Amino acid sequence: MTGYEDRDLLLWARRLRLLRQSLLTLLSATGLDAKTVSNLLSRSAPEFGQAAQSTELLAAKTIYYILIPALRLYLALWLADTWVFFIHRFEHSNKWLYKTFHARHHELNVTYSWGGIYDHPIESLFLSVGAFVIAVLGSGMSLRESMVFSAFSSAKACTDHSGYRFPWNPVDLFTTVGAEYHDKHHQRWGYKNNFALHFQFWDRVLGTAYTDTEAASRFYTRDRKAAEMAGREKGRKIKSL
Repeated sequence: MTGYEDRDLLLWARRLRLLRQSLLTLLSATGLDAKTVSNLLSRSAPEFGQAAQSTELLAAKTIYYILIPALRLYLALWLADTWVFFIHRFEHSNKWLYKTFHARHHELNVTYSWGGIYDHPIESLFLSVGAFVIAVLGSGMSLRESMVFSAFSSAKACTDHSGYRFPWNPVDLFTTVGAEYHDKHHQRWGYKNNFALHFQFWDRVLGTAYTDTEAASRFYTRDRKAAEMAGREKGRKIKSL
């Protein structure tokens, strides 16, 4: 995925062949003449050698096109999460940073999908773009992989701010932070908690995860009733005009 795919695939196939030969040598050292058995099979059945080469090439493709990109994506998620967590947490602990930059995003007590990118442009440049650059460079992603990572991050920002928890959401299969977790951060009683972007790890290690589900349920119920009462009061005022 660097412009030299055929060369890289052959390199991985060669590495796998060397690994297979090393394993045969180790087996021989245990008293099992595995190398001789392999040579006999290759002579008596030429297709055995061809099958081995095909298997090596298939394994090389699996490593090159699936395993390595998946590992890079996972590393990129962790790098972005770490960058965002500590900056996000610092914004909430510094009054000037919060009022100047981050308060705009917290105008959303009732989140909606596109609210994930509703923030101050300078904050967006430093927090979101910075996280993307660090994740891509730190993980060694190719251009193709970075496009997938960008699309995944955009989709996750939308689903995390949607206000809905979809049990079948494929985005949540790769992370431990979802809409239910992040929505608490947008509430008045939870904005000092749940700073994480993709994983709950840093929140739990540093004690900022909101774990009291019973209290959260009570607060949600209270706020819902207050919103309904405010809506009815507003409706009565409009009718009286």
